[in-house]
Amino acid sequence: MAEADVITIITPMVHSAGFFTLLATVEARATALIVPRFDTDAVLDAIARCHGTHLVAMPFMYRALIVAQRARPRDMRSGRHFFCGSDAVQPVLQSDFAQCFGRPLHEVFGTTETGLVAINWSEAASHVGSFGRSISGVDVAVVDANGDRVSVGTEGEMLVRSESNMAGYWNDQAGSERTLERGWFHTGDLVCQDGEGYLWFRGRKKEVIVRGGSNISPQEVEAVLYEHAGVREAGVIGPPDEIWGQRVIAFVARRPGVAVGAGELIEFVGRRLAAYKTPEEIIFLDDLPKNATGKVLRRALLARYLASGSREPVSEEALV
Repeated sequence: MAEADVITIITPMVHSAGFFTLLATVEARATALIVPRFDTDAVLDAIARCHGTHLVAMPFMYRALIVAQRARPRDMRSGRHFFCGSDAVQPVLQSDFAQCFGRPLHEVFGTTETGLVAINWSEAASHVGSFGRSISGVDVAVVDANGDRVSVGTEGEMLVRSESNMAGYWNDQAGSERTLERGWFHTGDLVCQDGEGYLWFRGRKKEVIVRGGSNISPQEVEAVLYEHAGVREAGVIGPPDEIWGQRVIAFVARRPGVAVGAGELIEFVGRRLAAYKTPEEIIFLDDLPKNATGKVLRRALLARYLASGSREPVSEEALV
């Protein structure tokens, strides 16, 4: 950032992304363009009017901005850097954004406990889907269940060490000790790192679905669902199953005006993923539950599913 830059801030200030972006803007003596409520037209109009240069937002926000920009194009030529994080940034979203805005969408990774960890500056097709390489001053290690570093290309948990790591959780000594070990923060995120140092998100340790002894990342299944033109939001859960250990169930919010059924989506996923990763059931909702930062709440979806008390398909009415 430089003094001449105009940094558009649309993420909540109670979230690290919004607050850290504001702090960085102030430190650079740049201009902070704060849009107090996420409204696609208000955001795009503000960027066009004030010549915004940078934007940090979440995947669901960029999807909505693409729809609004296509409906009423604005002059976005002032925009130089667009960053996206807080959840998996699907390749289809990056492609749609580049086509619509004429700029790449840079995937980033960070946590409240560590601050910014990595950025993908590369525009090479081979690096699409990676959240980049660790930034200066941040050490990253990928380890197995025993805490030993894994080889290149092998999946493991990502640990982060830097001077910006948190001191600990407030009034939670036990939680701090579980998460911080010898200066390394255990993210709980499963990644693999290639020979160039690029990091690839593979899922979260606590959200991995184990079906018949095989690990399934909900994000991988969701990424395929998002490739379908009829899917606006997707969330995949793994409720318990007496035989297989867990099942694969997908919740979907349709795009307005696009008719798509459960059978079509199951077949769509089945052509792209192994059979054991394909959802057994698709449940449609008008909107999926999300937290304040826009992440789909898989735990809430699982709780709703279990509350039905049945293995039978759950109707939309029973879940609303």
